[in-house]
Amino acid sequence: MNRSVVVPLVLLAAAPVAWSQGGGGLPAPAAAQSPRARLSAQEQSLVSASRLGSFLSAMQADRFQVTPGVMYLPSIVELACQGIAPSCNGNNNTNPYLVAVVPKAGQVIAPEDVPKYLNFQMRRDEAVVLVGRTPPPVAYFSFTGFILNRYFESEGIRRKVFASAVDPHNMLTLKTSGRASGDPYDRAFVLVVASDKGTRKRVHDALEKAGYPGSIVNDLVYSPNLARMSSKENGDADELKDDDFVILERFALWEYGYEEAGSDYLHDPPVNVFRLTPNPRTAKADYVALPVEKIRPRGTGLTEMDLLPEVEALRDAIVARNPGMKAEELRPATWLEESFVALQKETDVLGESRDTVYLRNAGTFLLGKDDFVMVYGVNHEKSGKATYAGFTVYDECRACPYAGGNSRSVSGSALDYFPAGSAPAHVSSLYAWKLARECGSDVRCTEVPEGICSSDPPGIPLDREMFVGFRAYVEPSTKVGPAFTEVVYDRVLRFTPKALEIGGVTVTAEGATQPGALFPAGTLVHLRFRVTGVGEAPVAWSATVKCDDGCGEFLPAGTGTLATDGEVDVQLKVPPEQRTLLTVFLDATDGRGLNAKTYGLQIRYY
Repeated sequence: MNRSVVVPLVLLAAAPVAWSQGGGGLPAPAAAQSPRARLSAQEQSLVSASRLGSFLSAMQADRFQVTPGVMYLPSIVELACQGIAPSCNGNNNTNPYLVAVVPKAGQVIAPEDVPKYLNFQMRRDEAVVLVGRTPPPVAYFSFTGFILNRYFESEGIRRKVFASAVDPHNMLTLKTSGRASGDPYDRAFVLVVASDKGTRKRVHDALEKAGYPGSIVNDLVYSPNLARMSSKENGDADELKDDDFVILERFALWEYGYEEAGSDYLHDPPVNVFRLTPNPRTAKADYVALPVEKIRPRGTGLTEMDLLPEVEALRDAIVARNPGMKAEELRPATWLEESFVALQKETDVLGESRDTVYLRNAGTFLLGKDDFVMVYGVNHEKSGKATYAGFTVYDECRACPYAGGNSRSVSGSALDYFPAGSAPAHVSSLYAWKLARECGSDVRCTEVPEGICSSDPPGIPLDREMFVGFRAYVEPSTKVGPAFTEVVYDRVLRFTPKALEIGGVTVTAEGATQPGALFPAGTLVHLRFRVTGVGEAPVAWSATVKCDDGCGEFLPAGTGTLATDGEVDVQLKVPPEQRTLLTVFLDATDGRGLNAKTYGLQIRYY
């Protein structure tokens, strides 16, 4: 069993991919046949078994031990339910991830044990290489290296930080055989993961010898200046204090017509994974640390702020559409800091990627059967600030996702909230979407299931706190996530049935100059109060007198109904000789049997 903490990711469910268990010879390469028939003969040769074999032979000739790994598509919600992963790390519920499973040098892992080995450690002189083909057309894909767990000397423990060690290699930055034509999909690529300059050069030399052009070779650096890795035999720190690493391939939104090809890619990834281990070990004196890779600057100076008045107009229209409900504004907030900040603060950022911004509503909320939530704001894809954007509902306890949507599925939804001819000028750049336990016939709504781990489907129980997280991926002109300061933060409105309330109570008598509760015996008293929270059904109200210490009657009557929020005005008549303290109770009940809190008051007659 891996001594490292198991990586807690949240990914889509899928069957395990094929796993090569051979230990002596070279592994069979992953499938090279592309679902896109247009691939040229040259393209096919770049992902051929013979070329891959030539590369691995060259590495062995350079005295590297070759250990095959695999790209794996787990169900992290299932792993979390089984206790293998402690949380879901706030993943996109509709977007799959592949994990590069990297065994230790010479290790063979049985297929059923793969979910236990989703993270790895690496010596400074080792390398991990991915060789294969990119996915078919998709709105977003990327390869990212993470630092998962770290030992903290001051605390004496290992714990999760799940921070990026590098900027992602995404569809706009990854070098592939189709880069020159602007078509990175279904193309050959190589990704070399290293920390030592000499090791990386030896891998590059072997790739060149095997005929892989430099135009498809990418580097991912785990710099020893940032990541912690050791070599005990050469006097470095114990490996139990080394970082654990994770390499992810992310995806979002298969383009129309490529859904089946995308599913094939996920379930049988055409990407080969290898750990390359020098034997003999590189001498410590010969290590040359690779520097931390440059990061891409965020921001263009162009913002979405001119859309703020239109977002406010959309909010008002949403509230006006639901007059029978109480609207609660949940303030927008930043969800996750960037990884380089988090590593210095020693905080967990759940697999943060600089390809996006991470936003959420401040605090948490409950979602009852009669409640619903509206998420709304700027569609960042339509505004040009993102390649795609999305929102997801999370269980606060474990950050597991159970419902959501994206900038394409909600496109045009804001127009529903404005009468013809009254929509804001940029309504096509706005969106409004409902989240509820039951949507009924509402096509602009997504249901949030209320089950638990054992349910089908699992969900968020009615008594469990939740929040909505937002992402906006890759501004096209910068090839990285937009600047936080240049986007209008997505908004959340929580709607609950208006609670019946009784308030605004005044007690006066004819000739009195101000409301009071002390009157001469026999005084005819005016009692006024207001009932709010009236929904679609009428509300019954009542005013009663506790008669233990006196009596009285209401004129014209002590009961009535209200169809809308409104004021009640009744008179309390008492016997002329009555000198006592009377207790009056005010109540209201709606059509569903829900009661307002009883309002009690006392009136003294002297």
